Amino acid sequence: SSAIMINLVLAVFNLMPIPPLDGSRVISGMLPYRVALAYNEWERYGTVVIFLLLFLGFFNVIIWPVVAILARWLGV
Repeated sequence: SSAIMINLVLAVFNLMPIPPLDGSRVISGMLPYRVALAYNEWERYGTVVIFLLLFLGFFNVIIWPVVAILARWLGV
């Protein structure tokens, strides 16, 4: 149960559309070429943005509700 929750949190976190996370690669692949290039330029600031959002508690508003829904769906 704990291992499943840890994996759910990591999966949801990694799918956030913030460069350099994998979710940004998905979004970038769906954008028009020029927009994707501009979007990918933000990658150098991504780590700072991620830490800032973690510090402000913003991810608690996004990650935990999604994890809770997925956990209920999986029966955890």
